[in-house]
Amino acid sequence: MRRCTLAGAKKCEKTEEELIRAKTNAHYSFSTSTMAPVMVLGGGCRDVKKMAVEIEDRKVHRKIEMGGDWMFRCTVMTISGNVDSPKQTLIFSYGTLKQGFANHTLMQDLISRNDAVFLGNYITDLRLPLVRGPYGVPFLLNLPGTASHRVRGELYSVSESGLQRLDVLEGITLGHYERLPIAVRPESCDAGDSGRRLVVEAEAYYAHRSFAEDMWRRSGQVGFESYTHEVANGYVRRDLRPKDRSFREQITLFCSSS
Repeated sequence: MRRCTLAGAKKCEKTEEELIRAKTNAHYSFSTSTMAPVMVLGGGCRDVKKMAVEIEDRKVHRKIEMGGDWMFRCTVMTISGNVDSPKQTLIFSYGTLKQGFANHTLMQDLISRNDAVFLGNYITDLRLPLVRGPYGVPFLLNLPGTASHRVRGELYSVSESGLQRLDVLEGITLGHYERLPIAVRPESCDAGDSGRRLVVEAEAYYAHRSFAEDMWRRSGQVGFESYTHEVANGYVRRDLRPKDRSFREQITLFCSSS
């Protein structure tokens, strides 16, 4: 199995497309207008103009295969000439930030401000518990090997300013969640050994380690594969929650109840 990050694919098998990415220290995202793959340059790029001409000449009107059965069709590929592009962080969203759920409005706002880009549907490489806490809030637990399934979600590339807003939403400084590394792969690669060939290193908001094990026990050690609308039934928005206790206090009460 080979591991690579979308932000500077290195140490990968040298397929044609990966050579291009390695030479440019690039990552792939999707154009919000055409949904076509967009190669965005990072630092340390050589012969950018020459490569841009070569790629334009080829038009890239063909099918690109990455990781076996994961394919998408290129119609247009563009290159940003900004070799000093700002730092981006890959964020795996598994809960209310997903499309169609309560907090996705924040992600939509980030996208509208060019602070986030949707990269596709992804699934965790490891089996991890996904449970509901107080008010139906979803928590991914950093307890690999304790669950029987991988978790499905969405992958976003987020700017530093966008990341700060997500950290506030997730209560990083309040002990609600903690942002830690996570290995994910495209959901379309999930079947067979070929699906394990492209593993992306991202970050996710896990339940804070101080209560993760207690929450797993409180959930009967039974989790979900995906935060669906059925699972989200009963979710209470934060503006509708009681104000007499903090959310951290509610977590403690939830974990201690039977």
